[in-house]
Amino acid sequence: MEFQIHEIDERFQFYQKYSDDYYNDFLEEAHYIFEKYKSECNPKNKKLLFITDECVFDDSLMHGGYECGNDGKWSKTCVPSYCDNGYVYDSKTNKCIEEICLVNEKNYKKGNFIFIASMAFFGLFLISLIVCVITCCKKLDKSKYLFFIMIPSILLGIILLIVATLKFGFP
Repeated sequence: MEFQIHEIDERFQFYQKYSDDYYNDFLEEAHYIFEKYKSECNPKNKKLLFITDECVFDDSLMHGGYECGNDGKWSKTCVPSYCDNGYVYDSKTNKCIEEICLVNEKNYKKGNFIFIASMAFFGLFLISLIVCVITCCKKLDKSKYLFFIMIPSILLGIILLIVATLKFGFP
């Protein structure tokens, strides 16, 4: 939308240098415009809608309002303009589609959980193996057995890290 031109619907003659003395004047002018647009509209701006719950669409996720008629009054023609949170209104297909950024965020959070769970499992597995080797093999040369048990454990951790990264992206 950054390349679309949005015309100004209403201007009022308020060109004084800012001062708190003009605050109430500004509020009065703004109140006048709000009251005016409850019944009137700018017929040159077809994107300007009177948002209301009276407009109901087939898609329950879709919402909108009345469009501006050529006479400068709000018509009773309902036009969709936005969707529920988590969805975006696609004006080309006239449908609500799931917001891609939120889908990626859900996958990212799921990936973080799997990554943390995998690393926790790997850490507990490695600690239990080291404790088991130290307590069970007092008579034998501990370094040999510790070396043979730690290498598969480290490889398992690396494999879990790679799988979590490939499936869900790096956390």
